[in-house]
Amino acid sequence: MNKKSMFFSISSILIIGIFIINFEMSQEKLLEENKIKSTQSRVKSLNSFINDMENVYFERMLYTSAKNSLDVLSKYAADHTVSLEVSRNDFNTVFQFGYIEPPVGGGRSGANTICNDFGKILENCRQYESRSYEKIDLLLGKNMMQNYSFFELINRTEFMLESLGVRTKSFKISVLPLRQVSPWIVRLKATILYHFEDIHGTASWKGETTKEIDVDIYGITDPKTGKEIKEDWHFDRGLNDICGLAGTLESRCAYTEPSFLSRLQGNDFSSIDKEYGICPPEDNCYNT
Repeated sequence: MNKKSMFFSISSILIIGIFIINFEMSQEKLLEENKIKSTQSRVKSLNSFINDMENVYFERMLYTSAKNSLDVLSKYAADHTVSLEVSRNDFNTVFQFGYIEPPVGGGRSGANTICNDFGKILENCRQYESRSYEKIDLLLGKNMMQNYSFFELINRTEFMLESLGVRTKSFKISVLPLRQVSPWIVRLKATILYHFEDIHGTASWKGETTKEIDVDIYGITDPKTGKEIKEDWHFDRGLNDICGLAGTLESRCAYTEPSFLSRLQGNDFSSIDKEYGICPPEDNCYNT
């Protein structure tokens, strides 16, 4: 082989080599671009899912857990003839975890109950360690909160997020005292703080949202009578004309029945919601 033919052979090999390298580089660039597009598409989908959680799913979870909690607490109050701290602890622990503080001497420590069940997602578990709790379903002998406490619903959501490659860094809910805003509506106000992170480290979602949820009490057990509250129940209009004769328009003597929350707490009346008294249709609570 002469020098000329050798030169052309080497040139051909070099050209082919350059072509191959260029091809491989273009493929790598294409793969990298596809990877970027894929990541962007994935993050966009997750953004949409997180937004839906904040704007839709959280509200549904809050309503479902709150209504089930009020019904369970009503049944518990009617069956055990107890007064409940609905404004804070009793409602909060049932609503969030399905647990309640039983009478003195019962239950297990919070570290062995709430912390074991929800410590993975609960931001601060130590606050429950000093008290004893029991699943309210066990005390009632019915499975009513097993799948409907707020953190049970959040746990299910977390499993779904993990399947999408998102981990929960922290999650916290703060619940204000319940308010009776009409004879048939109890209002729940809660603030949720969340922090989710993509397992690939490409994105994170951190936010705070406050929700006000109106929960109707139809279909819930009346803690005072044990009857189901239905739409044919009356609300107590009061007898302001009688009390007015004594110059006390706001006196309790104008009302004969307590509101739902007052009944749940074992109080005949509440100075705040006395105008929201209710009673079953066969009783006379001055509705006419």
